[in-house]
Amino acid sequence: MTGCWRLQSNAVLTGLCMLDVDHVENPKAIIDGWLAKGEAWLKEQGVLMIFITPSGRGVKVVFIARMEWGNLIDNMQEMARLLGVELDDSCKDASRMSFTPMAEEVFYIDEERLINYDNPLYEEKYGELYRQGHSEASAGRPESKSGPAAEADRVVNIEGLELGEFC
Repeated sequence: MTGCWRLQSNAVLTGLCMLDVDHVENPKAIIDGWLAKGEAWLKEQGVLMIFITPSGRGVKVVFIARMEWGNLIDNMQEMARLLGVELDDSCKDASRMSFTPMAEEVFYIDEERLINYDNPLYEEKYGELYRQGHSEASAGRPESKSGPAAEADRVVNIEGLELGEFC
């Protein structure tokens, strides 16, 4: 069976970002703290999914990247700060492997926004730099704390696409 490797040079940024937190003694306790703030708070932060990693010692948070925070690593750093955790910044590009969690490992999901979210403005602003390998933190990014821009959401129809079209 032939597969394809996700190369940074082939990535298209959707405006979604994933924070990876490793080496956590009690990931469920951390997640419970976030969930205690309520679904409205999670939505306000742009959080779309929270799950425990297959190792059982990590947490991943999928969220809407904020243009004003900067590129992907800038967004990961800001979200880690907001959530009070230390990120694993080695997962800043598309060449890193990630696994889909089992249902029992998912503690929060905003399925509608997770499946349908796409922000072409994020791709337009950061995509080409990202494909050129510039996934390091941006210098001098603003410290804005505003929420994600809902007006940039749009639904993408992927019906009829073959897997090979993504490779």
